[in-house]
Amino acid sequence: MQVKKFIPFIILLFIFSKNLIAQTVEKPIVIKIMTDAKTVSHEYPSYVVVQLKAPNGILLGVEPKEARTPPGTKITPKNISGFHFEKPIFPEPKEEWIPAKLGKAKVLKETVNIVVPFSVDKNVSPGAYDLTFYITYTPSYNAGKLSTHVKEEYSININVASSSKKVIIPQPSIEPTSSDFYVKPKSFDDIPSGLRFMFKPLNEENALIKGLHKIWIDKPGHGKTVRFMPFPSMSSTNITSLSAGMGAAFFNSTKEGTMTGMISMSGSYNDLIGGILSLRAISCPGAYYNYQFLANFGGEGYRDISLHHENFTVANSKFGYDFSFRSLEEPRMRFYGIGNETVGENETAYRQTNLHTALDLYSVGIQNFRFGVGVSYDDYDVGTSFEKLRTSVENIDYLQNSSLSNGLLGIDESSLLSLKVNFIYDRKDQEFTPATGFYSKLTLSRNSISNTENNLIAEDYYGLNLDMRQYFSGPSQNLIVLMRAGLDLKSESNLPFYMLSSLGGPNSMRAYDFERYLGQHAAFISAEMRYTLFSATILGYPMDIEMGAFLDVGQIFGDSVDIGDGLKVDPGFSIRMINKPNVGVIMNYAFGDDGGYFTGGIGLPF
Repeated sequence: MQVKKFIPFIILLFIFSKNLIAQTVEKPIVIKIMTDAKTVSHEYPSYVVVQLKAPNGILLGVEPKEARTPPGTKITPKNISGFHFEKPIFPEPKEEWIPAKLGKAKVLKETVNIVVPFSVDKNVSPGAYDLTFYITYTPSYNAGKLSTHVKEEYSININVASSSKKVIIPQPSIEPTSSDFYVKPKSFDDIPSGLRFMFKPLNEENALIKGLHKIWIDKPGHGKTVRFMPFPSMSSTNITSLSAGMGAAFFNSTKEGTMTGMISMSGSYNDLIGGILSLRAISCPGAYYNYQFLANFGGEGYRDISLHHENFTVANSKFGYDFSFRSLEEPRMRFYGIGNETVGENETAYRQTNLHTALDLYSVGIQNFRFGVGVSYDDYDVGTSFEKLRTSVENIDYLQNSSLSNGLLGIDESSLLSLKVNFIYDRKDQEFTPATGFYSKLTLSRNSISNTENNLIAEDYYGLNLDMRQYFSGPSQNLIVLMRAGLDLKSESNLPFYMLSSLGGPNSMRAYDFERYLGQHAAFISAEMRYTLFSATILGYPMDIEMGAFLDVGQIFGDSVDIGDGLKVDPGFSIRMINKPNVGVIMNYAFGDDGGYFTGGIGLPF
């Protein structure tokens, strides 16, 4: 069985759930039901005011039919015989770019007063009555939404009399929220002293903490706090084998408990290459301004250093760039052959060295649309794998010594220069962890291959890559349906095997490891359903715990293989722990031709 696990935080996070500490980060919005007319009668109509007080920087959705993102704020009165409630009257909304740099949306912010007029019939008996309202709302940033609060119950007590004074029904309004109104966690006194350091924010005057804020690109006056946590780590695939170790991480978060940055260091031991030292950093101060950095070093020359940085806020948000870099030397790579019919029994091992860099420049001035041009360069070298095969992989041949190397293109050095044109249409409700909307990216490329001594390899080829996603959800957004499709076409088939189209990995066919299947063209579709089981405050961070089921379908085709021949149909399920709107811990388990397979990790999830 193939297995892949990345569990650096799961154990500790679930041990210390909301049963241990209940902080106000779960509910950053203060809601009150108010009225100046505490006594009503059938003579005159009356009203209540539903007040939603949001901290500065937090946004709310307008009426459901008018809302794009955040989702609509819905106020539903409980039926009481003889009481007649009119449609809630919302104040005039503001217009903001939500998510940032994506599109304009109407929103409510600061202290919002929504008026609900009502009247009572003459036959309603005098006495005290509780007026109850069910309120559905979604606190959000301009980077995206937090957890949706579904039908929270709020009440006010009024008296019904035979007569009453005429009241003036006020107009809905938006009032300023004071600068000192923000989410404040409860005391840490009820936390055992030995565990308190994982909950309590670190001293912001410390030089180390100030330095971390600079690394995370936090602006002056950001108001964020940093926490420290040790964690166990474990990673295993049939390629990389088992790694286990310990590490420690610093987390950066807003007062409302949204993670915007992480830096971790860990040390582990791997069955195949011995010791590994890892450093990882993620920063997401805004939906369109983020980076991810990873550096791994280990025995047998293992090296993996990568950086991915997006910034679509250049020149007053009219332009942007997407930069990526990777330096890889992986002595544990696997190759099974070309095409859909390859089997696990034909597994071979090889060492791959790859230097990759890419830069895409974008124009983002048109709402929901991005146009970009880019260039990328890759330098490849294929060599022998790790020198001392361990017992668990003794029967795996080197690729160069196996029959799979006969006539295989790419067992030498080669370089690839690509010129690209990108078209992106994006109507997702937010960049990461979206719930509604459509996204598509089309990339056309012209590619030139050099530094190869094999005359059978094509010198040039054209490529087309298409990624499409459609998200569906209801008002509560507890249930999300995701449909995905991908297509990768190449004009030539005589390419080095590591330049071919591929299937496998957490963003493709999740029943297989990266590049498990290789061929000229690749097609992929997926249907996924996610359901929020519950929300919890874990170590002071509000988390949505989601369970999902999916079906991934795909295949390699071309070079006399038609689409539909050898189609892979692989079901699976996932567990997602999401700190909206940014960071998530994702674990997938899927069933494919090679058996069951885990994928997952920490990052900025789709």
